[in-house]
Amino acid sequence: MDRQEVHLTRKIEVSSAHSYTLDALSPAEREATFGKSAATHAHGHNYDIRVTVAGPIDENGDWVINIKEIDRIMREKIEEQLDHRHINIEVPKLRRRWPTLETLATFVWEEMAGSLEHVRLEEVQLFENPDFFAEYRGEGSMIYLTRVYRFSAAHRLHNPALSDEENRAVFGKCNNPHGHGHDYVLEVTLKGHPDPKTDCLIDIGLFDSLIQKEILQRFDHVHLNLDTEEFRNLNPSSENMVMTFWKILDRVFPESSLHRLRLWETSRSYFDYFGPGADSHPSSPARRNR
Repeated sequence: MDRQEVHLTRKIEVSSAHSYTLDALSPAEREATFGKSAATHAHGHNYDIRVTVAGPIDENGDWVINIKEIDRIMREKIEEQLDHRHINIEVPKLRRRWPTLETLATFVWEEMAGSLEHVRLEEVQLFENPDFFAEYRGEGSMIYLTRVYRFSAAHRLHNPALSDEENRAVFGKCNNPHGHGHDYVLEVTLKGHPDPKTDCLIDIGLFDSLIQKEILQRFDHVHLNLDTEEFRNLNPSSENMVMTFWKILDRVFPESSLHRLRLWETSRSYFDYFGPGADSHPSSPARRNR
């Protein structure tokens, strides 16, 4: 990537209805795959759609692209097709496709890609709600799917290799012997190629049940130092937490599908982990943003 490039992201919101009634699956298969969504005539969402473009500043030294121009394209290509529409009925290109996030993110990319000049389409993000979104980057059928989960836990930052005085100096208030707590937010991102039969990367019910069993049941409403085996002898910093969660989840999700864990400790701090030996982030296996 050219170091002189700038990335610009614009977002729109569209209100759309859709249904899971294609005859490619039997009624029983539809219900097993899509749950309650397959049992209704239609339901809908306020979709948050974010389009990121990249490129150098133009020859006049003003901008990557005139915002009015990208707004026009997004309005013509995306908003006019999807907003206040029934996706399955009123969008010809989507009539024979399952209206999953995976499908819609790819659709937005395809509609935008041929309309941009002098900039490169970098990424499409499509949110069904703040806790469920997909990202598409033009990598064939590769999709990134994120679910967001919350749990509350107490911990004490204390390194047994240090003296009590050293621990107080290093960790300050976080070394309080009685502990303190956080409402943690965990973003789990999977990557892979959607099943062509369902246009789904993973069964969302399975996704949720794995997180419920492996993370929430074990770490919600506990004192990490005292109530969990994982942190009885390991300092429960957010760095250690996100790396420990990776080890747990990497064993239960399909091979190579786990892409990123992001752990929010507070609204000011989050920690990213892409797995051991992640080449795309060589500076630190656990990236922190405080």
